[in-house]
Amino acid sequence: MFKVILKKRLENSIYEILETREYLYVGGSDWDRRKIKYSKKIANNSQGILWIFKKNKGKLNLMKKVFFPSMVYEIRKLNNKILVACKSAKETLNILSKEGEKLFIKNEKIGKGVYGLEKDKKSKLIVLTTREGYLLWINPDNL
Repeated sequence: MFKVILKKRLENSIYEILETREYLYVGGSDWDRRKIKYSKKIANNSQGILWIFKKNKGKLNLMKKVFFPSMVYEIRKLNNKILVACKSAKETLNILSKEGEKLFIKNEKIGKGVYGLEKDKKSKLIVLTTREGYLLWINPDNL
């Protein structure tokens, strides 16, 4: 058993989190798994949500919700921007300002969506794991 210091519950499923000095980014979907049983229809039709919380003296204030066509699976910091990767091939890769404005959107058609990503420290590229079983190395500057 571990001791919970702070607890906050969102109304929907959560899959990823990123904390910066100013913000807490929480990614998930509009599927509420407490109320609706999982099905392929839910998995294919759920919208993605990115909750952006402003950190203020130990409190989290919801600043913005950003919506995507599919579940948010990955969130990474890229210099002064945020990379959000989603489950489906439509609007798979999204570069946002740190305040949540969509700056650049890319559809990923080879792997038909992203399950995971990691920065390659040697090459500065991003490695994607996809739904179709591909490993894809992409340039984070232009996706």
